[in-house]
Amino acid sequence: MDRRGRLRLNGQSAAFEIDNCLVFAIPGVIPIYIGARWSNSSAFAESYLKALFNMSKNAGEVNVNELSKQLDIKMPTVTSMMKKLAEKQLVHCESYKPLRLTEKGKKEAALVVRKHRLPEMYLVDKMGFGWEEVHDIAEQVEHVRSAVFFDKIDELLVFPSWILMTLLVEKTK
Repeated sequence: MDRRGRLRLNGQSAAFEIDNCLVFAIPGVIPIYIGARWSNSSAFAESYLKALFNMSKNAGEVNVNELSKQLDIKMPTVTSMMKKLAEKQLVHCESYKPLRLTEKGKKEAALVVRKHRLPEMYLVDKMGFGWEEVHDIAEQVEHVRSAVFFDKIDELLVFPSWILMTLLVEKTK
């Protein structure tokens, strides 16, 4: 971070936070104000959904213990979050049984994956970052609550179909 609170990576600006508000800046362009920072609980819920989505590709279900290890979060915390996600009808959660995403949960998780992949692509294709540099930035940006923002990135990337195809292939497994 520089003196003005801007995040600088290889001389290029990216996402940063000022007074609990997220701003996305591209060199030579006026910074885009995204809005109030996401709540930690919704960001955590999205992280759980994304992990479940990625881990359940093959078997369709995930053991709570496996999820706990993957996220490096204690079992009682994972169980508590699964109950909350089950209340929102995003996860099938029964005692001593593996977890499964509901259809609604699969759609929500796929949107989180899309919101992760679009910024990664943008940072690589338009800003010149290397793939090895963009994951941590995309992890932060994926929790932004602005469909217009992600639709604009999609448009600027000329609607990369591989993202949609990847999500469709993952859904059919």
